[in-house]
Amino acid sequence: MSDLKSINFNRIPILGQPTVEFDDWNFSYTRWCNSNKIDEEEKIECLISITTGIARKIVINSLNKTTPDKYDTIISKLQEHYKGPLPKNSRLLELSTATIKKGESVAEFNIRFETLLNKIRIDLNKEVIISYYINAFRTLTKTYEALLEAEPQNLKDAMQITSKKEKIYKLVESNRSKDKGEPNKRKIKSNTQNNYGTYYTSTYNKNNSFNNKNNNINNSHNNNYQKYNNNIKPTHNYINQNVENRKITLKPTQLQDDELQEITQKLADLKINVCLNCQRIGHVKDDCPELEEECLN
Repeated sequence: MSDLKSINFNRIPILGQPTVEFDDWNFSYTRWCNSNKIDEEEKIECLISITTGIARKIVINSLNKTTPDKYDTIISKLQEHYKGPLPKNSRLLELSTATIKKGESVAEFNIRFETLLNKIRIDLNKEVIISYYINAFRTLTKTYEALLEAEPQNLKDAMQITSKKEKIYKLVESNRSKDKGEPNKRKIKSNTQNNYGTYYTSTYNKNNSFNNKNNNINNSHNNNYQKYNNNIKPTHNYINQNVENRKITLKPTQLQDDELQEITQKLADLKINVCLNCQRIGHVKDDCPELEEECLN
């Protein structure tokens, strides 16, 4: 930094001192940066030199993040801290209802709480201040319970408790993330047990499927047997009908006279009498009993 630049820089008021207003400080610092063509990184480095007290804490906490805040974000935080005064009742209500926000660190909340407390400009009992501070952590159950059990005597002790709790939670979270990245023997064991369970389950399912197949075969046999029993009577009837038809077809038909005479002649040669009337053996037509019955009638 050149001598002229450093001289002008030393004339910039220090933000955080009781007599310095934010608007005057911001105007002087912005003018100096523009006239000397200061880039954003150098602007942020110079902020530490021209701030003190709570203003410097705001700058340091903004830079100590995993992703540090940009210059405009830091300036907006400082402006919010040093905004114009409000009525006392409004400031007191804002302090009593203050709560730590999601993603807000304990250090950032402590600065915000102290800023609200300093702007009230009235003397509050330390028990009231501590109660407001403890109530601000009601959304964080474990931290809230730790504050109630510890019963801090002043605001400084309460802030130490919350900062300690935050460090513990961060360590626990980091250990959990490490455990997730490393292989877990218990998980492997449980997976092995699950595999055995899957094997036995699949074997059991296979046996069940085999038994189901046998049951299906037996059921089909039973169904066929029932069908056979239901159809057996019609089948017998069909057979009986065929037998009767065969009997009918096998009954001797009325032979013609020429054939009967030929047969009678052959039987006569054998000395066997055949009746030409009733076609029975043992008598001739003249002695046929059927003719005698017809004559009697």
